Formats: sequence, structure tokens, C-alpha cells
Amino acid sequence: MMNRFRFLFLLISILLSSCSFDSSDSKSKSFEIVDKESFVENTDVLFIMYMDGDNSLNDTAWKNIFLAQMGLRAARTDKITVVALIDGYITSPDDIGNGKSYLLKLGGYDEDEYKYNNNTKSYNFKLVSRNSKDYSQTVNWIYARNHEVDMSSGNTLYYFLTWAKKHFKAQKTILAVQNHGGGPYNELKSSISSRSICWDDTNHPEDDDSYLSTTDVATAINKTFGKIDMLVEDVCLQCSIEEIYGLQDAVHYMVASPNTTYVNTYNYDKIIPYASIGASIEEIGKLFIEKNKEFCINNSYTLWTSETFDFDPTCMELSLTLVDCSKSDVLENIKKHTSELAEAIMSADFEQKRICINSIGFLPKNTTETIYGFCYKASFSYTNDIGLMSYILANSSAITDTKIKTAAQNLFSDLKNNNLIVAAWAGGSGKDWYYTGDDSYGSNFEFLKITDEKCPWGISITANRGFSYDKDGKITKYNISLENYSNWSKFAKDNKWADLLKTYKNSLGRL
Repeated sequence: MMNRFRFLFLLISILLSSCSFDSSDSKSKSFEIVDKESFVENTDVLFIMYMDGDNSLNDTAWKNIFLAQMGLRAARTDKITVVALIDGYITSPDDIGNGKSYLLKLGGYDEDEYKYNNNTKSYNFKLVSRNSKDYSQTVNWIYARNHEVDMSSGNTLYYFLTWAKKHFKAQKTILAVQNHGGGPYNELKSSISSRSICWDDTNHPEDDDSYLSTTDVATAINKTFGKIDMLVEDVCLQCSIEEIYGLQDAVHYMVASPNTTYVNTYNYDKIIPYASIGASIEEIGKLFIEKNKEFCINNSYTLWTSETFDFDPTCMELSLTLVDCSKSDVLENIKKHTSELAEAIMSADFEQKRICINSIGFLPKNTTETIYGFCYKASFSYTNDIGLMSYILANSSAITDTKIKTAAQNLFSDLKNNNLIVAAWAGGSGKDWYYTGDDSYGSNFEFLKITDEKCPWGISITANRGFSYDKDGKITKYNISLENYSNWSKFAKDNKWADLLKTYKNSLGRL
């Protein structure tokens, strides 16, 4: 009788935990969730790791798992819980993880899981600590798929967050998403709201259009946690005004880069112990910035610059920004003033148009040092630091149109005076190009000094499509147009910036 009752209870629990979900731009069909576990644990901080290694970043994803377990060894594990979904790539050179998908509650390494080299503790090839627990066999969205999930699908993120929400009750929730970032990719390909991240080369080996998007991330969070305390985008090219605007209802703080990040620079081994001692979400976010800067400089990471052209905005700066995405009023003002700036440029006389157009998304690197490091090559288009763009347009002596200067100044004030950007850093070994609260800048960077700790730098905006050049630096052809930008994101909707990109940057190119 007791066994029959327990069976009925288990069946009812499974049915109650079964649900389905379709993300807006995922190619995966909805899938009924079956979860064999019913435990619930309380924790102060729930740290959720969505580690997509199903391409060239297999080893990077597994090293992040290793770093997290190193961090848990030093953390107050009664205060923090770390769960991870990791999917590897079967053709990884080192064959780490065998290319399979794992659902893990991570635990810290024991002493004997290290080895000593010259009295220094080092990795002993024990990827998963004996204190970690594998739940892969308890959810059908993993075991029924032969332990190969599609990390580019919004459904997969939703299933993972559903599991985390069901089993762990936390005061603070942080989600870290890791893989490649493609910047403004989808805006060039379709009308779906997106900032492209997380490809899966096993499930979509030849399909560049299958990836996780802003819409996927926001929808999965909204339908599970409602809103999380912090999103950490461990990818390149994601800290854009379009991304922030699209995530404001799902995320309070976001840590992301407007440009380039190097592998394993998010320092989970340092962040997790710090998060376990009662640090605020903002303090945790700031530590990501500090440790990223420290890691890049200590490892002599530096810039990539063109050896071919005197002007090349595609230099790859290391960068990371902490943004307060909950400032909806500020974000609405930024959208409004961006639209007004575009409208002012389009209504100006030809010469003023020419000056402005040639200053947006294509800033000559060597003409003046002040713009070096603020243009980013993002997939098929250039993105520009929105703070520097508005600063130049507001302060250039060549621009005399008062409507342009007023709109640009309003946009710069939005970024400078409302603490949207909490902390930011960009640079490389031997040089900081911008850094919140620090006056250590390169030569000719006096205007960048942020003595009042109000940082206007570190958020990008889509500013131009890409070019191809000949050996003399002359444009030979334009890449894919930006005509879909107006439908691409909530930020672009009803925004004259979309008209500027389409009308002046596509049909006329550089005036």
C-alpha cells in the first residue's frame, strides 16, 4: 500500500513538473520536461552557469567548470550554490568531457584532487570533483537526447532555468552564459530581436543562423525567475545599447563586453568565493571588472591592430562593462535622444551630413588618438562606443548645426550623469583606454579621465555596415545592408537611428 502511494505521488510530481516552451527564434520543437528529482535547497546566492563548449570553445567551457570548483573550495558553500549545464564538442583536440552534455551541481575540490609541481598546486585532470553531483540522468531533456542538448536553442536555456528554479531557492540569482558572441549578426539576417550568442556545431554544423538570442535569454528568464539579479555574458561583442534595452525587464545588472574578451578571463575562481561572503550584486559585478583587468594585464594580453591600413577601426580592445539594466527611464531617454540625433543629422545641410556620417561607425584610427579603441568590428557591421560617438558629435568644431550638437549633448549626458554604466575598463598590457574612477590613461586622453567616477564609456551601438578595402585603404565594396535594423530590436523600433543607418549608410555609403 505504501509503495503504491509513493508511486502515485511520484507520478503526480512528474506530471506537475512537466511543461513546454517555445522560444521566439529557436528551431527546436517544444519538449515535455520530466524531472525525476523533487528536492528543494535554500541558498543565499544561486550561481547558474550555462557553458556552451560545443564548438572551438570546448576546453574553455570545461576550464570554467574547473575554475568554479576551485572557487567553491575557497567559498562559504553554506552561502552559495553553483549549478552548471555544460555541453562540449566531441572533436575537441584534448577530448575533454567527451563532447557530452552534463547537468551538474558543483562542489569544491578536495586536497587529493590536486597535484604538486614545485610546491605549486595544479590541475590533476579531475574535471568534475567528487563533491560535484551529476543530475544528467534525472531530466529527460538530457538523457532522452543521448546527452546531447542544443545550446543554441532558447528551449534548452529555459529547461535549465526551470530545473534551477524548482530545486534552489535563493536570495540572489546570477546567470553566466559562455560561448562565442557575434554582435549585431541577426539584425543583418532577419527581423528577429537578437544579439547573437551560443552556437552549437554538433546540432547545427553548417547553420550560422542557429544561435541563442537576446529574445531567447529574456524570454527564458521571464518565464522562470521573472527577473534575475545579474546576467554575465562571457562572450564578445554583447554590451550594446540594443542588448541592454532588450533585457531591462529580465535582468537588473549585466556584465558584458562591447568588444573583445579572452578565454577564461571571467575568473570564476575569484568571483565565487567573494559572492559567498555577503557581497552585494553590484560589488560582485565590479569584481568581474577588476579581476578581468588584472588578469589581462598580468598575462600581457594586448591589442590587435592593423599592419596594413592607416585607418582601421577594427582594433580589438579587451573590455568589460557593468551596466544597471533596470534604469528604464534612462534607457528610454537614450532611445529618444538617439532618434533625435539621427533626425537632426538627416535634416542638416549636405556638408554637416557628410561630417557626421563620416564620424559614425568609421572613425580613422590614426587621425587622432582620442578615438582609438572605441570602434569595434562586430560580425558584418561596425559598432561604435555610443558615449564617445555622442561626445565627438557634441564637441567637434567642424559641426555647427545646433540641433545635432544639442541632441548629441543630451545623449552624452544620459550616459554620463545617470550611472547606467556602473564600472568599465578597456585596454591591454601597458595601457588603459578607459577605466571607471581611475586617471591612468594613455597620452592625449585627458578628456577620458573620469575623476567623478561617472563613466560614459563601455556601451556600443550599431553604427555602420562593414567595408572591404584595397591596399590603399579605398573602399571597394559594402557588406550586407542594415535595412532590417528597424525591425530587429525594441531599441530600433520607432527609432530614427534605423532610418539613418538604412538611408545614409546603405544607399550612399560614406558621403
